[in-house]
Order: sequence, then structure tokens, then C-alpha cells
Amino acid sequence: YEYAYRLGILAKGERNDKAVLTRTAAVKLILNAVGYGPVAQLQGIYRTKFVDDSSIPAENYGYVALAQGLGMVTGNASNRFLPNVNTTRAQAAVMLYNLMAR
Repeated sequence: YEYAYRLGILAKGERNDKAVLTRTAAVKLILNAVGYGPVAQLQGIYRTKFVDDSSIPAENYGYVALAQGLGMVTGNASNRFLPNVNTTRAQAAVMLYNLMAR
């Protein structure tokens, strides 16, 4: 955790060892880790093509839109992002792979 704090990937107040990682939180964590955080936090310039676009928290909307634009995430069969659904290890691995394969 100290390494993540030093790199700015995780703030001390964000650490919660018992929390489950949602899809939105996973996207945010990964994009912050690779330096996209400041760009993702810009307001009013992003749009997604997800059907459940309106359920993405406003403060994280840029992260999800950027992740979609980078090909890091896709929607399910109904083109839903499902921002509050827990992320599995397999889904997190796919997100990382998709981002690194760019």
C-alpha cells in the first residue's frame, strides 16, 4: 500500500481491506495507476455508448468513458456497463490486458 500511496494510485482514505471492488472502482484504480487520472477527471467532455450511461456516478464518468474509448472495457450482451457490480479477478485481468495490448 505504501508504494501505491507514493505513486498516487491510492489515497490513504481510499483503503478499505473489506470492500469489494466495483467495475467503476476497478477502472478508476487502473487508469490512475497508468497516469490517466487527471484527464479522466475533466468534466463535461466525455460520452459513453453504454445503455446504462445514466447510472455511472458523475465523479467517475470520465474514467468509464475513457476506459471505453481505450478499449479497456466493453458492455455486456445488452451493452450495459453495470458500474456498481462487483469486479471479478478475471474481469480485472481482462481490463489490464486490454489496456496493455493497446
